[in-house]
This record gives sequence, C-alpha cells and structure tokens, in this order.
Amino acid sequence: MAVAARPPAAGGPAGLKIALVVFVCLTVASLAFAIVLYTGQEELTQSSEAARKNAQTAGQREQEARAALQELAFRVLAKRIDDPVEINATLETVAAAIFGKDPTKITDLAKQIIADAGIKRNDPLLTTLQALHQALTRQTEKLQAAEIDVKNLGDELAARTADLKRTQDQFATDADALKNRVAELEQQVAANQGAWQQNVAKLRQQAEAEEERASDQLASERKQRQVLEQQLAQNRTRITELVATLATFRPSAETTSLLEIADGYVVQTVWEQRIVYVNLGRKDHIKPGMTFAVYSKIRGIPADGKGKATIRVTNVFETTS
Repeated sequence: MAVAARPPAAGGPAGLKIALVVFVCLTVASLAFAIVLYTGQEELTQSSEAARKNAQTAGQREQEARAALQELAFRVLAKRIDDPVEINATLETVAAAIFGKDPTKITDLAKQIIADAGIKRNDPLLTTLQALHQALTRQTEKLQAAEIDVKNLGDELAARTADLKRTQDQFATDADALKNRVAELEQQVAANQGAWQQNVAKLRQQAEAEEERASDQLASERKQRQVLEQQLAQNRTRITELVATLATFRPSAETTSLLEIADGYVVQTVWEQRIVYVNLGRKDHIKPGMTFAVYSKIRGIPADGKGKATIRVTNVFETTS
C-alpha cells in the first residue's frame, strides 16, 4: 500500500530523520498489513474453494445417495423413490401386505406361510424377503414334487383307465358271446324240449301199448299158471302113485350085493384134459352119452349109494371108451 510522503518540516536533519523513520515504519507496517491481508485473502479464497468443493462433493454424494436410494427402492419396491417418508410408507404397505394390517384378522393361510418362513413384523425387510423367498423355494419344491406325483398318478390313472377300458371291451365281447351262446342254448333247449315232448308222447304210447301187451301176457300167463298148477297137482298125484309103486320094487340085500359088482374099471386118466379111459367098448354095448358112477376100489359103494365122481361116455372104441 502506497502512503503519500509529507513535505519535510523545517527543523533540520533531526526532523528529517524522524520523518524518515516514521516513513520507514509506516512503510513496513503497511507492507506487513498488505502481506497479512493478502495471506488472509488467500486463505479465505482457499477456504472458499474448499467449501465449494466440499459442497459440490456433498451435493454429488447426495445425488449418489438419492440414486442409490432410488435403485434400492426400485429393487425392493419396484418403483424409484428418493423420499424417505414415502419409502417408509411403502415399506409399511409391504409389511401390511405380508403380515396384514390387523394381526388379529390375519388369515390361516398367511399364518401358516409366516410360521413356515419364521419371520416377524419387526424383522428387516431384506431378512423377511429372504425368508419368504426360501419358504417360497421350499413350497415350490414341494409343489414340483406334488406335480411329479400328480403326473405319476395321472399316468397310472391313465394306464388303469386303459386297462379298465380293455377289460370293459373284453367283458362286452364276452357278454355278447355269452348272449349269443345263451340264445343258441335257448334254441337248443326249445328244440330239445319239443323233441322231449315228442319222445314222451311216443314213450307214453309205447308204455300204453306195452301195458296192454303186458296185461294180455299176464292174463295169458295166469291161465298158463292155472294150467301148470293143475299139471303140477296131477304130477304130484302121479309121483305119489309112482313112489308107492316103487316101494313095492325096493331091492333086497341080495339085489344090493349085485349093485356092488363093478361094470368096468378106469384104466387110464388124463388129468389136464379131464379125460379117463374105461375098459368097456362096443363089444360091451356101450353107447355115447351113457353115464357111470365111479367108486373107490378100496371103500366100495357107500350106504347112500353116491359115487365119488361121475363120468359120461363121449367116444366109444372096440374095447375101450
């Protein structure tokens, strides 16, 4: 800073020196003040620039924070919001949508979802959303498993339906065949019944004819029986008469002794052919068909006159039979 010089006062060199000293002091002081003033102004300028930069940085940070807040709100709430009040209101709306506006009126389904997720109203939204996402993932897996089960059941149902359809078709075919067979059998039964009735009628006629013949034959046999009974009575009478007559011809002891005389002897026996040879032939007047009683040579003729065997002549030779 320049200071105007005063004119030298009258007073000699001492005054000049003083004035010079004063001038130097004032100059130095002015220089010092100028330096201080310049330094302060520089510092103020630097401070102002720093403040401006800080304000600019703060503004930029605020814009970045608002952009980040908008991005976060968009990611969480699906819309870009940078007003904290509106964000809080929206978060309350989301919480109300999850937990219900009135906890006492929440549905059973919502209670089940909240219980499965293990979340609370006071939990952070990110934690709540993550828990809901995990619960949704589990439910999705269960749903996929259930869909697989439903598909398998559907395939099994389709297979069983196809089997049932085939069974029904086979049953219908068999039923038709059985109906046709029943119709054929009914026709056969009707035909057989007609034939049976005809046979019954014929059998009745034959039975009646046989009955008539049997009646006639019975009457004839009765007559024959009567005749036979009469003949039997006559024969019995005749037998009685013959027995009485035979009694008069009963042989005596001498006659019995004659019977003990043998007519002939068995000379040879062929057991396997049941043939015996006797020593009687044509010269002895033997004829085929004659019978002889055989007695033991040692024991002779028993008291009852029965022999131990009977032989019949089949072939006759000259001296044997």
